[in-house]
Amino acid sequence: MGRGGFSVVWLGVHRMSKRKVAIKQTLTQNPHETHLKEIWFGSYFFDKGGEVREEFEHHIGINNICRLYSYDIQTVDSWLYYELCDESLGSSLFDLRA
Repeated sequence: MGRGGFSVVWLGVHRMSKRKVAIKQTLTQNPHETHLKEIWFGSYFFDKGGEVREEFEHHIGINNICRLYSYDIQTVDSWLYYELCDESLGSSLFDLRA
């Protein structure tokens, strides 16, 4: 689906639910520890499985954050499983500038 400075994003399908997901593959040993920051951010707003934490249930902004469903930190790569969103942030920002 895409590539960035520290990661590659793949399109996947959850085996049980058949729901499409974005799978982010990041090097575990990267100088900015991007995977840990994303896991912290996603876990702050969502429980494992992508359920919105109770304190954010009624906050209108929660609908604008892609849900972090799960993650798997391995020796070489870390895998983050996200809700599949409509378009990339880069595309949205480009539309705003144009």
